[in-house]
This record gives sequence, C-alpha cells and structure tokens, in this order.
Amino acid sequence: MEGSTSDTELRALVEHFYHFGIKHPGSKIGKLFEDEIFSRFQALGLNPRKQEIPITAWECREWSLKLDDEIIESFYIPYTAFSSAEGVKAPLVFLNPKNFDELHDSIHGKIAVVEFEFPDLVGWQLKAMALKCIDPENEIPNSTIHPATWIRLHWDLYHKAAKAGAVGFIGVLKNQPGNNCRYFAPYGFREGDDILKKPIPGLWVSGLQNEKLRQAMNESKELRLLLKGQSFQSSTSNIIGVIPGSGPNNFLMGCHHDTPFLNAVEDSSGMAALIKTVEEIKKIPQLKHSVYVIATAGHFYGSIGTRKFIEASTELLGKTSLALWMEHFGFSAVEENGKLVSAARAETPGIFCSFNKGLVRRLEKLLLKYKIFPALILPPESPLGNYPPTDGGDFHAHGVPIINFISNPVYLLVDDDRLEFVDYERIINFSKMSCELLKSLDHSNLENLKNRDYGLRRKILNFLASLMKVSH
Repeated sequence: MEGSTSDTELRALVEHFYHFGIKHPGSKIGKLFEDEIFSRFQALGLNPRKQEIPITAWECREWSLKLDDEIIESFYIPYTAFSSAEGVKAPLVFLNPKNFDELHDSIHGKIAVVEFEFPDLVGWQLKAMALKCIDPENEIPNSTIHPATWIRLHWDLYHKAAKAGAVGFIGVLKNQPGNNCRYFAPYGFREGDDILKKPIPGLWVSGLQNEKLRQAMNESKELRLLLKGQSFQSSTSNIIGVIPGSGPNNFLMGCHHDTPFLNAVEDSSGMAALIKTVEEIKKIPQLKHSVYVIATAGHFYGSIGTRKFIEASTELLGKTSLALWMEHFGFSAVEENGKLVSAARAETPGIFCSFNKGLVRRLEKLLLKYKIFPALILPPESPLGNYPPTDGGDFHAHGVPIINFISNPVYLLVDDDRLEFVDYERIINFSKMSCELLKSLDHSNLENLKNRDYGLRRKILNFLASLMKVSH
C-alpha cells in the first residue's frame, strides 16, 4: 500500500493534525483545531454544527521540584491546584494504602509521595475475558504484554492526603516504559465534573528519582514544589455533521479531537480515521439510515463532549442503532537505550462490543477480511470497568449498541507519541471495514442489535469485577 495516493494523502493529513499543536480543551490552539475540523466536515458535505460547551480551562505555565539547589525532573499533574508564587516547601512523607491510617496524623504540612506501579496487561487474562480473540497467527502472548499505563491504582491517596492536610503531592511513575515523567493524567475520565476538584499542587517524577526522594525523607530534608498557572472561563465544542438518510434509524461514529501533548497516535490517527471513513462511506450509494459524525470535545476534560452530546440528544439516541468509535491507530513500542521506539508491529487493539452475538460474529468476520488482527473483541462491562475506557464508552451506559476501537500502547499519555508510531495501513483497512459494516447493517433488522446475549459470561464478569473492587 506504500506509495499509493490514498496512503500519501492520509500521511499528510495525520502529519497536519500532529503539527497543528497541543490541543488542550479551551485553549487557543484547541479552538483553532475545532475550526479546522469544522471546515473539513464542511468540505465533506456533512453540513456541520458546533455544540459549544462552557468550561473552566486550566493552563500550567511553570513547574519545578527542588531539593536544596538541585532541580529534580518533574511534570505537572493536570488540573491540580496551583501553588503560591514561591511554591510550597515541606518535608516528605511516603504513603501507601497499608500505612495511610498509621501515618494519617503526621501528613499535615508535608508533601505526600505515592509510588504508582502500573498493573501488567497479561495475555491469557485478556483472552479469557474476550468475547472473541482474533489471533490466527498466535501473536498475542499468554504472558505479560506491557504495563497498563492508563490505570493508576491508589490515586485515591491524593485526595486522602489532601484531606489529611498535605500541602503538595508527588506521584512516582515506577514502571513507565522509557522513564518519562511527562505524563498527562489523571484527566477526569472517571471523574466527570469533579475534574477540577484537586485541592493541592501535584507533580509527577519518574521511577529514577524514587531513591533520591526516599533519602530526602529519611534525612528530613524539605523540598520546594512549584506549580504556577491560571484557570479561566472558556469553552470547547463538539463538531457534529451528518450523512443524511431517509430511514427511521441512525448510526453514530466519532473520535475525540483534543490531545494531551503534540500527539500522533492520540488522537491525530483517530481523527484521520474518522475523516477517511466518511470518505469511504461517501463513495457508496446513499445509506438508508443517517450517519452522524462527531468529533468530540474534552476527552481530556472528563469526556465532557460525549457527556454533553448525550444530555442534549435524548431523542436521537432513542433511534441510534450503533455507536462506532475509533481511537489510536499505532504500533507497539519497545525500549532501546532507555528510549521508546517503534516495534513496527501493530498494537493489539481492544474492540469493545455490546453483548450481542450477531454483532460480534459480524465484527469477527470483517476483522479477518481486512486483516485487522491480532485483535480482542472485549465485553463492554468487565473487571476493566462498567463501561469501555473510550470516549464513546458513555453510549453503552445509555443503552446504545457499541463498537469502540481503541489501542493503548505505552506512549499514549506521555510525550513520546510521535509520527513514527502511526499505523497508516490499519487506518485505511479500518475505514474500509467500517464502511462495509455500516453498509451491511443498513440492510439488516436493526432491532436485533438491542439483544443482550452472553448471559453466563456477563454473570462471571460481574463477579470478577466485584472481586477486583474488594481487592483494591
């Protein structure tokens, strides 16, 4: 496929989105990118509109962590409170769930430190959880695949430390591949409107700094933590277009348009896939049912765009037969000399699908046809959460049948996400597959998509999820 016109144009599109800048919700660049997407939807004949959403934007301008005269490499924890101009200076206290109650009374006036060790993604566990494992060449190992770098166990210690009187917070990223501390999280995915309720300033450091911090605590040394910036009233917007049909039902498809850094995979690749899929659909005879195309706002602001779209679209959702979401088309990464580089093989996606056997069978057939494998068709509710960890996951929580494509390579939430990681061939194959999927559903009995199957599997997954909650 290399060298074809479609591939060349796709590469140019992804690179344009990538170089556009850091698209934080409510920022100047974020708003300019919304205009860019609006114009592209216009050019595609989608008759777009903007759904503007007021927000309190958060912008960090300066941060630092100092031990005596030494600067310790760090990065801000987004949406935490800003410090004074001088910062906060205090001794450290290391916390974990086992010693928190014991140390509770000694936390006041100190900077709390918590070590975050991401849990491993284990192949056999994911296969056992999956509704279908699409792996004809046996590429998914049974052993550990890589750390799940979006899962921050024990983040609740931040809020507990704040309530106990801590004046600052340091999170140690013990096993982030590449030892990068420039990590944009948490960003409100499970917090919703509580995203700004983080009352003390916080910084991330890499695992390389852990021993230095422990030594400083043992020697009762004080560290100075600085986090300066501003919060201001702003807005962000969903961009909503439509390929109109005459039928009574509709399909939704979308991707979020904001990014944490200058990101190639998260989610310049997803936005390019959305536009490419629209182009594929426009090539075929008109679908009977309408297709709503949504570039959602504020994934990195508590998924506010998806939530506000749902709030304003009760009637539309009642007629929606499928929400097809697409995020992150990238290669896996490996460490070389302490840096992350492309492994030149596709990151295995998790494709979250409703508990519907007919939809799963249809999806499996198309994944094999378009060579989108290895892949895991995952349940929408499981020990991973009660709805998919995608920007389209909320649709499942509101009763809409879903297919949510996402991959989670280890560089997504750090600033290692570069153009070399983008899997262009998979974007093209996915767009063609999505077009065929919607075309085939357009002529089927859409009421069948509302069936909930896998009764025994659902009971087992719910039981496992309850055990996970108890253990955490």
